[in-house]
Amino acid sequence: MNPSAHPIEAAGRAGRYLLQYLNAVTDVVWSIEALPIGSSFPITRADGTHRAYLCTVVPTDSAETRMLGATVAASLALLATVEPHQPTPSALVQRSTSTALDGKLFAHFQPIIELSSGHVVAVETFARLQSGNAILLPEAFIDVFDTPEAMLGLFEHMLDAALQLLATERVRLPHLSATVKLDVMAIPDHGLVQLIERRLADSGIAPEWLTIELIERTAYMPHRAMIDELWRVSDLGVQLVLADSERCEEMMRRLPGIPIAGTKLSRRQVCKLTEIDADATAVRALIERMHNAAIEVIADGVETRAQTERLLQLGCRFGQGYLFAVPQPAETLADVLDMPLLAMS
Repeated sequence: MNPSAHPIEAAGRAGRYLLQYLNAVTDVVWSIEALPIGSSFPITRADGTHRAYLCTVVPTDSAETRMLGATVAASLALLATVEPHQPTPSALVQRSTSTALDGKLFAHFQPIIELSSGHVVAVETFARLQSGNAILLPEAFIDVFDTPEAMLGLFEHMLDAALQLLATERVRLPHLSATVKLDVMAIPDHGLVQLIERRLADSGIAPEWLTIELIERTAYMPHRAMIDELWRVSDLGVQLVLADSERCEEMMRRLPGIPIAGTKLSRRQVCKLTEIDADATAVRALIERMHNAAIEVIADGVETRAQTERLLQLGCRFGQGYLFAVPQPAETLADVLDMPLLAMS
């Protein structure tokens, strides 16, 4: 295998859909690795380069699952041979008239508040695309960022926007922090720490005011060098949170020992809190497990006062959602950052 090539490159965009299919129709977790783990099936280009493996996280004895894995691995090898070279991240992120993006990439921000007081404690950064007179949400363009390099380029672009916001608001709000999303698949073997250190130094922001939210568009098993790089990021003082509380414990097993500061309750979980007692019981148990592990829980998608009250009853301290503020440009966000967005009696 070319040591400079990321193993997921052997799949490409169509390969990701095959991985999603495998994870949807079987009861095991699949990923693409540089080295074989669990049950593995080789993926090799026609010229013998970019060797990788389609793997299950744990071995499987199911003949049907193994046959499916071998079939998909053969398809991935074919895709790796015929798919065209992907654009570089710098081309995707920096060209405002790119034919791939057809627009200008920029950031919106949404406050994260302390539910009991309504005070803003952080902002989350969201990618947006200006295309003509329309502002597009990530669902409309995120597939352009379908390689680890492009995903990392998107993270870098949003990191710059978040740190610029913090630098602008630092005098008024010295304890405001910012969250930026990073796909686990995009974590490089080296260089992430240096990238973050440079950006922090340029902006004058301390590491503890930056949070990286680890997301997964496709379930992925990071290899040792990626995990070590996350350790180095954490050692800087940067906080790490996991995007999906329902998969938090499973993700932590794939990131052994990485200090996780927080996780997110999904909009779906929050919506059900005031409907079915069983859902509230499950969320309470999850929050208790997270608190016992010193992991903070942030509720996403909060839209009603009833949800806010229920979350506080269940022990959730922080939240974000349309009840408080929509994602918006930095220019308008400044008006809401230093005032309570909801007063709970």
